Amino acid sequence: MVSQTQKKKLADSRSSYTPSFALAVLAVVLFTISTLAHGYQLFRHRSWYFTTILVGTVMEIVGYAARIFSSRTLSIPASPPKSHS
Repeated sequence: MVSQTQKKKLADSRSSYTPSFALAVLAVVLFTISTLAHGYQLFRHRSWYFTTILVGTVMEIVGYAARIFSSRTLSIPASPPKSHS
């Protein structure tokens, strides 16, 4: 059920999509664990060609962190407010 406040925020936002905060936090945690594991294996086995996996998982963390931020700040207007003069 969507409350009136949430409907107002959605009407004022750039899109009608509301990112899930809980799933974004879960994704950041899982990708952080994956990044640490891949980083450990990368240095332990000196397999430098897997650096792209490390970079990719860091980019996923950045992306999901942005999703966490956007799930908490929905009140960005799609266009400037109209003046009633």
